[in-house]
This record gives sequence, C-alpha cells and structure tokens, in this order.
Amino acid sequence: MPTAVPHPARDTQRRARGRCVVPALAAAMTLLVAADGNATDPPVVSLDEALAAQADSTGGAVVAEILRGRQASVNAWRITDAMPPHLHREHEEIIVVRTGRARARIGERDVDLKPGDVFLVPRNTVHGARAYGEEPCTGVSVFAPAFDGKDRVPFPAPDPDPRTTP
Repeated sequence: MPTAVPHPARDTQRRARGRCVVPALAAAMTLLVAADGNATDPPVVSLDEALAAQADSTGGAVVAEILRGRQASVNAWRITDAMPPHLHREHEEIIVVRTGRARARIGERDVDLKPGDVFLVPRNTVHGARAYGEEPCTGVSVFAPAFDGKDRVPFPAPDPDPRTTP
C-alpha cells in the first residue's frame, strides 16, 4: 500500500521582491502523495498553525507550501504590505482570501478583496496585491499543476542579460 513521503526541504530561504518562502515550514508540513496518487493517511493541515509558524514578514509577504499532490499543490500566504506583481506561465492559481483586506490587480482589473473571496488567476495573467486595514491579509492558493517554485515570473520581467540594461 502506498505511503506519504515528506517533500524535500529547500536548502535556503528565498527572498524575491518582498516575499519570503519559508522552506522549514514547507518541509514540516508538505506531503508528496505516492505515485498512484493515493496516500494511506491523507494529510490534514491546520491553516491557523501554518500561518502562525511562518516567520515575521518584514518584506511585505510570506508564502509557504503546505500540501502537495501529483496534480495540485496548496500554499498558505500572509500579506502585511504587498505581494509584488507576477505571473505563472505554466500554472493556474485559485486564491481564497481568509482574513484581512487587500487591493489586488488581476490582469487589467482592480478588485478589493475581503474574507471569503475566491478567484481564479489563469496562466500568464499578471497579479499582485497590497494589504490594507488593521490585520494582514491571509489565505491559500491552490496551484494546478503542482507548483514547482520556479514558475513565479516578476512583472515586469527583469532583463535576463544585465549587459543590455543601461
């Protein structure tokens, strides 16, 4: 019978344009489902505990993977200032707002987000948000296919060749 296998931890914290991915939390809470997609003991993660375990966000946003399957993954996030604009070339993202409020840009649309809001970010759609109010904006993102951490493209995308930048 297949068993759940811990997802390997990332070696170092990665900081990019105001967000911090917390690898220790990802290692402690993320499960990789066995090859046939069935875990003997499917994981249940407390979102409150996942968010409490995240390091303080001095850069504006913290993101941590909390669950992983063969076809999708789930990230918990907290925005205290801003999640910089970015896009995903290979992933769709479903975002669920849990607490707080934020002003978001999704493609060409500006929206005010509040607890309970759910929305889809299609592939190649620029999105970002800025929290406002008394409490941080928190929630979860579900990625399909499972997010590999490499498909977060800052927008505008940086010039890959520094020699062409004045």
